[in-house]
Amino acid sequence: LVPGWRWMLTITAGTSFTCGITTGNETYCWGANQLGQVGDGGKISYGNVFVSAPQKVVGNRTFQSVSLGNQYTCAIAVGGQGYCWGSNNTKLGSGNQTGDTSTPAPMIGGHVFQQISAGYGHACGVTSVDAVYCWGSNGSGQLGSAIMNGTGTPSRAGNLVAIEVAASGIGTGSGSH
Repeated sequence: LVPGWRWMLTITAGTSFTCGITTGNETYCWGANQLGQVGDGGKISYGNVFVSAPQKVVGNRTFQSVSLGNQYTCAIAVGGQGYCWGSNNTKLGSGNQTGDTSTPAPMIGGHVFQQISAGYGHACGVTSVDAVYCWGSNGSGQLGSAIMNGTGTPSRAGNLVAIEVAASGIGTGSGSH
């Protein structure tokens, strides 16, 4: 082992940025960071900002999984609490907070997640009791509920139960499935 190296347990690639979780459950991200998607706690520039060296996600939380969407990240803490950061527009699941953030923001609702999938403009997660919740834009009904303009609050997707979900990570067709 070379001093300074971190052993990555998982690495996930997103839209122009990447995140990895170490064997010690520390999360590092690198790449495009104009909207705070790297989670370094820095000032959001809204310009062409990139970081080539992996940056530790701020907040001293340990994450068991991470999912990267279009300029935002969602992760599940070791205890099951959901956190998201980066470009918001209701994609972060933090309720009425609409601003972008470079610091992990806790998702509201008190759900214990076993899996989250961040898509282009929305995300969905499966709770510890296999209930499906989605949040973000809903222009094509992709949240599985009748919320017309989408929501920043995780909302139950009908009566669906599942083990795993996948939200579309592409912009084609509005990324609405």
